[in-house]
Amino acid sequence: MTQSEALDAKAISTPLDAHLPSPGLMLTLRRAEARLTNQCLARLGYASHPMPAPKAQPSRRHSEFLVFSIPQAEEVGYNPPKDAIEAGSSRWDAKASKVQRGLLDGSLRRYKGRSVPRTGCAGEAADRIAKGSRLPDKMEGGGIELTRDDKASPTGVGDAQVELMRLDAIVATKRDPRYLKMIRAWSSCMTKAGYEYKSPEDALNDVRWDGDEISNKERSTAVTDMRCKKDVHYLAVADAVQSEYEEEVIQKREKELTQLRRNLSVWEENAEEVIRSRSASTASS
Repeated sequence: MTQSEALDAKAISTPLDAHLPSPGLMLTLRRAEARLTNQCLARLGYASHPMPAPKAQPSRRHSEFLVFSIPQAEEVGYNPPKDAIEAGSSRWDAKASKVQRGLLDGSLRRYKGRSVPRTGCAGEAADRIAKGSRLPDKMEGGGIELTRDDKASPTGVGDAQVELMRLDAIVATKRDPRYLKMIRAWSSCMTKAGYEYKSPEDALNDVRWDGDEISNKERSTAVTDMRCKKDVHYLAVADAVQSEYEEEVIQKREKELTQLRRNLSVWEENAEEVIRSRSASTASS
């Protein structure tokens, strides 16, 4: 069995992945962001609930490939695994007070007699890390166009830029005859098992799964879905076809990707300088 037949999207690597910030770089950027954010909050006199030191996070890329393990399907149906839900509910900024959120986004203009940065402590940290780089004003892909927020952190901009480009390849993949042939085979497999769906998206978005309770029907549908995908080599076909279109995207948007690589280099230098300066001041105190 190949890695594609194992129904593990995390094991897949497509061409655009090489242009994403590495996990090590992301950790460095987030460490610098946390230190800058906490320094800003402390300077304003806000000492409660500091941003915690970040930890390395597991990759959850390639959610466009609608696959997960059969044991997961048996447990939670089409719902996210429990560890993903817990990670989302424990986000630091989600637990910030109203005052702290105002300090972070700049909506609170003064605090304890001190002026809050125009874009807040989050924006101030982002500006320091992005200093000397050329951030895109707009990002687009797959018919979607996003305007960058002034407060947007470089820790998210690089990811967002590449993932939007990837949408062009995803859209093209879903129109490709090779992909459509495989989906028809998947639909036929589901029909034989007693489930009428034209596409994996139809199964995933069945309105019967909208409630809080996970029904046995949802679980059995998800399990059959994954087994049919395994039978028709869904992930192998989707991976191969999408990879071809991603190569085309890379060629068409090389100028943007070149600038992104330059930005990543600048962000890394800035973040390392922040971390070094903080370490030096701690050692001297």
